[in-house]
Amino acid sequence: MLNGDCEEAVDFYKRCFGGQIAFLGRYGDSPMEVPETQKSRV
Repeated sequence: MLNGDCEEAVDFYKRCFGGQIAFLGRYGDSPMEVPETQKSRV
């Protein structure tokens, strides 16, 4: 669990390993009902 820091962690690993992010799914992109305050979370 990254407690809201998932995007930051993914970016860190991308930089460390020289990779690419092929897809970054956000709660708001899912078909589930998500509170507005959570939609931008990864």
